[in-house]
Amino acid sequence: GKWIAFIADAQLRPDSLVQAINDSINTLPFSKTRDAEQRNDSEIYVVAVSGGEPRKVATIPGEESNLGWSPDGKWISFVSRPTRVTNARLMVIAPEGGTPKSLTANWPYEPAQYTWLPSGTILMDAEIGGRTALFSVNASNGQMKEVINGRRVLRGFSYDEAKQHVAFVATSIA
Repeated sequence: GKWIAFIADAQLRPDSLVQAINDSINTLPFSKTRDAEQRNDSEIYVVAVSGGEPRKVATIPGEESNLGWSPDGKWISFVSRPTRVTNARLMVIAPEGGTPKSLTANWPYEPAQYTWLPSGTILMDAEIGGRTALFSVNASNGQMKEVINGRRVLRGFSYDEAKQHVAFVATSIA
């Protein structure tokens, strides 16, 4: 692609300053109000492969993590957590900017890890009531289908280069 996407402090402050602020906040006593407040810890930026100034893709409340690119380069995927006490969401946004789209908006669980398939579908694992499942997520409309399930905990998802096969470790909970 022609862009490099990265996550950085919302104000592009140096990492050492951000860490010092976080260290100070971590010494404060627990505050339910502070944890439930909307915050803006980080943002997604893109910079041209050839160099130049980073450009913020959008102002997205909360903290973003786990960036990924769709195979066609039309979407940046990420996990967003608006506050420290709300569920994380799998989201996509165009690298040009705009409004991010939640693929798991009304879902009661949180995404763990995910990967894009060459077809443009996303495979995402999640903890579901004490078990783990692997889901196929349509990146256009967020429609999900459970593709690997059962009463077991699944860990260490790994895919072959073509993403045709998945390997994992399964522990039965029965």
